[in-house]
Amino acid sequence: DDHNRSTDEVPLPAAFSCVYSAPAKLILFGEHAVVFGSPALVASCSDLRCFVSCETVAQQQAPCLTFEMHDVTLHDAPVVLSWSRGDIADLCAQLRSIVSDENAPDAQTRVAHHDAARSLFLQSASASLAGLATLPVAPDILQLASAMLLFAHWAVFGLAGPGAPVPLRVAVASQVPMAAGLGSSASLAVALVAALRAAASRLTGAPMPDVESISQLALWADELVAGARLSGVYKTAAAHGGGFPSAK
Repeated sequence: DDHNRSTDEVPLPAAFSCVYSAPAKLILFGEHAVVFGSPALVASCSDLRCFVSCETVAQQQAPCLTFEMHDVTLHDAPVVLSWSRGDIADLCAQLRSIVSDENAPDAQTRVAHHDAARSLFLQSASASLAGLATLPVAPDILQLASAMLLFAHWAVFGLAGPGAPVPLRVAVASQVPMAAGLGSSASLAVALVAALRAAASRLTGAPMPDVESISQLALWADELVAGARLSGVYKTAAAHGGGFPSAK
């Protein structure tokens, strides 16, 4: 009965789930020379992938956003973080004070490269981590991965509203070794953005963007957590696959 429904409740759609993956990358040669404008040869490594699943949660009182991070090298239970609808709404409201016009074409990149916005995402990630007793994954890695998810969720669902219209559960399982020069953060960013974009397409009717648009948003997500401008070569390899020369 719509007249008796709480104002915080939203109608739940039919169950939706998807899984996206993105590969690691290898710079075969020219990794240092490319900094000086010389070409490098880049290839994706499809045997090592980051998998991201996204699904609706059929519970009215479920958290707005739940994040499960599985470590494929361990057999421990996944780390589970969550943010309430109020948490997400507060984050979106604070970001709107930074981006005065949510419809501006550069709204996403302005937030990605704004120090205060980066702090907001990191603080929100840290607040969710604070309640965990044990962490099988390094806290700084969890914080950055969570901040990347929060940015991607905001960019997809929060520009003109308080977040996704229904509760979502996002789970990550990556085969890509971290800190090994294989683009682990790039593969995570691309798979996260693709999965959230697919959810938005189903839940809001928004068109599914092309691969280049997914790659660009993934680059901004990675730059947000890095706190610096990055080469787009990592995202290109993760989003498009294959091999290609690159001079940037």
